[in-house]
Amino acid sequence: SNSRYIQRDGLLVNDLADFNLATGLNYRLTGGGYEWSTAGIFYRANYSFKDKYLFELNGRYDGSSKFPQAQAFGFFPSASAGWVVSEEKFMERTKNWLDNFKIRGSYGSLGNGNIAPYTFLETITPLTSGVIVNGNFPNYIQKPAVLPDELTWEKSTTLDLGTDISFLNYRLTTTFDWYQRKTTNMITSGQPLPSVFGSAVPKGNFADLNTQGWEVSLSWRDKIGPNKNLSYGLRLTLADNVSAITKFYNPNNLLSSYYEGQKLGDIWGFETEGFFESAADIASHANQSYFVVSNANKLLPGDIKFKDLNNDGKVNNGKNTLNDPGDQKIIGNSSIRLPYGITGDLGLKNFSLSFFFQGVGKRDWFPSREAAFFWGQSNRPYSFLPTFNLDRWTEQNPDQNAYFPRYRGYTALSGTRELAVPQTRYLQNASYIRLKNLTLGYSLPARITNKMKVSSIRAYITGQNLWTYSPMYKITKNFDPEVIEGSDPEINANGGDGFSYPMQKSFTFGINLG
Repeated sequence: SNSRYIQRDGLLVNDLADFNLATGLNYRLTGGGYEWSTAGIFYRANYSFKDKYLFELNGRYDGSSKFPQAQAFGFFPSASAGWVVSEEKFMERTKNWLDNFKIRGSYGSLGNGNIAPYTFLETITPLTSGVIVNGNFPNYIQKPAVLPDELTWEKSTTLDLGTDISFLNYRLTTTFDWYQRKTTNMITSGQPLPSVFGSAVPKGNFADLNTQGWEVSLSWRDKIGPNKNLSYGLRLTLADNVSAITKFYNPNNLLSSYYEGQKLGDIWGFETEGFFESAADIASHANQSYFVVSNANKLLPGDIKFKDLNNDGKVNNGKNTLNDPGDQKIIGNSSIRLPYGITGDLGLKNFSLSFFFQGVGKRDWFPSREAAFFWGQSNRPYSFLPTFNLDRWTEQNPDQNAYFPRYRGYTALSGTRELAVPQTRYLQNASYIRLKNLTLGYSLPARITNKMKVSSIRAYITGQNLWTYSPMYKITKNFDPEVIEGSDPEINANGGDGFSYPMQKSFTFGINLG
């Protein structure tokens, strides 16, 4: 793959993007390219004995040029087995109500080689300095990165145990899976290097992750009515998983980085106690000068009161380590927990109706510093003002039940400003339920389609994203909980500021000819 990048400013006519019409002195011409290849073989073998005992073996042997020659190949086998218990003789008495009962299990591994080419090679990168020397921006060569001792395939090994059960002539069906996945040799940055070293931290197989979870589904399908002309079905799905880091280089267990034992998504923050009511209230409270409220950093009534969890007379982040977090604690988790779905359909004569609800049962979200749709002018005073920001403590109305503290600019923007630090008061419950799809259809009777020389004609109307509810909507509806992790890439692609286009409500009308 090859790439070229050309840039020049000073365009004379904005609507005519042509380099001949660009007169600016600032221009940039860069290029790049890379090559990589993969090779592999795989096998699969299965065996069934009397449709009761099922066995299967799989395996892959993959190689990638992205890894050093000695670690380029990896073997990833897997095996599975199933037992159809309902086919055993001792289950014959259950035939009138139990249609299928299957126990199954699998154990296997997969490899991940998704890294940049040449990671294991000492490459040099030509760059242009941002400092002007003798009227020019001089070019320089960046020092090669330190090479890791080993760099090979990331490996995920999964144990899965499950059941499939059907009852009452297959009208009621349920499945359940429990799994544990161990991901080893994760490719991450290694031990930090001194800033004066002048080279980037090497990437290698430095981390491990353990994930444990389960999935369950329950479905019912039947026909009712005098002529069994009303058919209906309902399916429920629910799942959950938790991932924890089991290996990562962080000897001091700094909370600003990953650490061993950490659950992915954990949010460390402070507990709030409301607003200061008076100067006496401020004087009697623990010192919280750690939090910045203004340039002078003078607390006033209406500012946020943070709780002194360790009772040491001051509120801060301690050493910001797992052993000394100061007054921080885990206040929530941003991972998606308990995702669920509800699917249903109804058919009566020539009419059909189907729907799909989806949702998340548990998820926390703390608005980042750039979440301007949440913080409004507390982010930047010249920003816009969301109406819910008016629910604020003021000297004219010193309401302890107000949502926001006294007005101060920039308090949500950066550093340890009182609204920028994660805290319980503004932690949002981002769980939700959404009517994702609703379809109503009608099929013309056969006596009509036969005259028209077609086998079927069906007209339908479909609505997408018709209704959503989230506990967060009690505070603000400025964010879509389904895509709330999105960010403005021009500010911070991983910032979690909620700058994502919401899922659009749409309607579609169509006709199917068969």
